[in-house]
Amino acid sequence: MSQALQSLNAILKYKQERERQKIDKSLAMLDMGRRLQQQEREAAFQSQTMALRDAQERRATAAEKASIQEQEQNLQLKNLQIQKVRTELDELNKAVVSGEVDRKRELSIQILEEDLKQTKLKTEAAISEKSEKAFDQYKSVVATDYYNNTENIIDSFQQQNIIPSVVFSKVETALADQNFEIDQVRTNILKAVSGDEKKYLNKLIGQNSPYGDALLVGIYNSAYNASSTSGLKDNKFIMDALDNISGPLANDTDLIQLGVNLGIDGDALRESLYAVQQVQRQKDFIDNKITTGEIQEAINNIARNNINKKVDDLAREIANIKGLDFKSNIPPSDDERDELIKQGFPIEEIDS
Repeated sequence: MSQALQSLNAILKYKQERERQKIDKSLAMLDMGRRLQQQEREAAFQSQTMALRDAQERRATAAEKASIQEQEQNLQLKNLQIQKVRTELDELNKAVVSGEVDRKRELSIQILEEDLKQTKLKTEAAISEKSEKAFDQYKSVVATDYYNNTENIIDSFQQQNIIPSVVFSKVETALADQNFEIDQVRTNILKAVSGDEKKYLNKLIGQNSPYGDALLVGIYNSAYNASSTSGLKDNKFIMDALDNISGPLANDTDLIQLGVNLGIDGDALRESLYAVQQVQRQKDFIDNKITTGEIQEAINNIARNNINKKVDDLAREIANIKGLDFKSNIPPSDDERDELIKQGFPIEEIDS
């Protein structure tokens, strides 16, 4: 029995030893595998580090090469420029010695002087053309402004019943029928109204009225002389008529009273007549300026100052070539004058 137990114990010990050896061997293999992995990781890290260093060195080298190449190109360019300047200086020295520079300079001056003559001729033509256009535009603006003002006044006369609309309609009907007879038109107007309105109109345009003929003819002529292009009436005729009768009419107490009976405010009537006088005096003032040539001269001066700057520039160029001082006859603009004063130039020198 004891021998059998001993044999069993021996077998168990053998098995345990074998298992321990296997475990030790596995642990040794595992440790070796870990060391190999660590070595591989270290080798990979070293390889990546070397690759990064190589890349950095290559980039640095490429940048240095590019910088060197750029510097070389700049140096070559500067050398070429220096050679060009030297060549030009040599040619200029040769031209100076031979007198060619003076001949070219004189020829250049002659060309510029001829250009100046031609420019002056063209300038005069341009001034004339520009002035004419500006003058026509000015007269057009004045005419438009006069028409608008007078149209407002005439509308006001009708709206306030100072000159009732029936007066205008009957005159325009006669014009359309090409049958304007002043007495017949007067009769047609008075037949179309009654009561206080008829009394008022009989006093204003009736057979014995001192205002009727002038007023009716003025209305007729304004419509008759309407623009063939725009169709707008020429209010000058009716405004002249109203202007001529405005003084006596404003002091005609009988007419004003008849107007009051019709609902026309006496003060409003006088204000309307005063407005006529104001517009007509303004028109007379402008017409006088146009007739005397003041407006045309002012426009000419503006056109001349604007265009003569081109002539001044060319004359300045000739003076500079000749080595002369150039003084323009064109005064500085307000902005230029202010800038010169800011720069410290004396006012006396600027305005001289």
